[in-house]
Amino acid sequence: MRKLRIKAGIVCVAVASCVALAACSAAPSTSEVEEPAAAAAAQEAAPTADEDDAAAQDSPSPQEVEASNDEVAMRNVTLSTVPGGYYDEADHQGTLEAFAYNTRDYVGDGSAVVREATVYLPYGYDQNDAQTRYDILYLQHGAYGDERTWMYEYGDSFKNMIDHMIEDGSIPPLIIVMPYLPSGNSWYHDTTPIFYSEEIRGDLMPAVESHYHTYAQDVTDAGFAASRSHRAFGGFSAGSTTTWRVFLEGLDRFEYFMPMSGGLALGGDGSTCDDDAAALAQAATASGHGKREYFVFAATGTRDLAYQGLSAQVESMKGQTGAFDFTQTGFADGNLMYYTVDGNRHDYQYTYEYVYNGLRCLFSWETTL
Repeated sequence: MRKLRIKAGIVCVAVASCVALAACSAAPSTSEVEEPAAAAAAQEAAPTADEDDAAAQDSPSPQEVEASNDEVAMRNVTLSTVPGGYYDEADHQGTLEAFAYNTRDYVGDGSAVVREATVYLPYGYDQNDAQTRYDILYLQHGAYGDERTWMYEYGDSFKNMIDHMIEDGSIPPLIIVMPYLPSGNSWYHDTTPIFYSEEIRGDLMPAVESHYHTYAQDVTDAGFAASRSHRAFGGFSAGSTTTWRVFLEGLDRFEYFMPMSGGLALGGDGSTCDDDAAALAQAATASGHGKREYFVFAATGTRDLAYQGLSAQVESMKGQTGAFDFTQTGFADGNLMYYTVDGNRHDYQYTYEYVYNGLRCLFSWETTL
C-alpha cells in the first residue's frame, strides 16, 4: 500500500512569562554513575548500511503513514520546569557507551586521530535488531566541557531525565550522540565552522549512523537528506554556536535545532545580530526547504552571559519573515521559538530544563487513528 508523508505542525503551549529561578526544580544530584561500556574499536565508516538495515526502511517513520489509515499530528506541549522525580532513576534505564571513530586534527596539522563520543542508547535498544529505527540527537558541549560532561560530570541526573521522558512517552526513544569539540585558538570561533563541515559531517555521522540503527538508509548525502526529519542538533554555549553553524551548513541533514545559551557570535553583545540573522535566513532560503521543514528551539536564562547577544539575534531573526515565523504558542504557528528562564545563569545544569522542553516540542510526533 502506498505510504503518504504528512507533515504536521508542532503545537506547544509556551509559558507566557519567564519561569522564576526559585520555581526551578531542585539542583540535580551529583552522585556518580557507572562507567560506560568499553570504547568501541575504532572503525572506518561504511559507505552504506548493511542489507538488513536497508530492508528495515520499509517500516514507516513517525511521519510516514498508510494513506488509508493513520494520521500524524503533534501533541500539545506545555512548557514547564522538569517534573519532580525526573532526576531519580527511572524503571527503564538507557545505557551509555563510549564510541570511538577515526577523524583528523582539522584544527591543527591534519594528522589522523581516534576520538571518542559518548552515546546514549534508549532502554530496549538492541544492536541485533535492524528492524527498529531511532531518531537521533547530536548534543554538543561548550568550551569548558567534553563528551562526558552532560552524562557524567554532574552525576546521573541528566540521563535519568532522558530515561523518564522516554519511559513516560514524552519523547520517542532516541539515540543521543555527544562528541568532543576540540578547542581552537580564539574561544572556539575558529573551530566551530571546521568542526561540522569536516569532522561531524565527514567522519562522525557516517561512523555513528552506519553502526547504530537510525533512519538513515545509508550514510551517503542522499541517505542523510532522506532521513533529516529524524535528526536534531543541539548544544550549549560554544556548542550553541556550533548548532547555529550546523544550521548554516547542514539543513540538508538536519531538520531540528536546539541552540542553548549562545548565538552565532556566542556570547556577543548583539552588535552583529542583524548580519547573523541575515546569514541564517539566507542559508534557510538557499537550502530549498520551506518554513515548515526546519524548526529552531532556542533557550537561555536572563542572567546568562549569552542572554543579551542571543536575544538580539532572535529579535533580528523575527524580522527575517521570508525564512522564520516566530511563535510563542508553538510550532503549529511558526518555526522559531525562544524560551527564557528568569535568573538562569551560564551552566550546564540549567540546560536540563531547556532540553526537557525543547525535545518535547521537536520530537512530539504521534500517530492517531
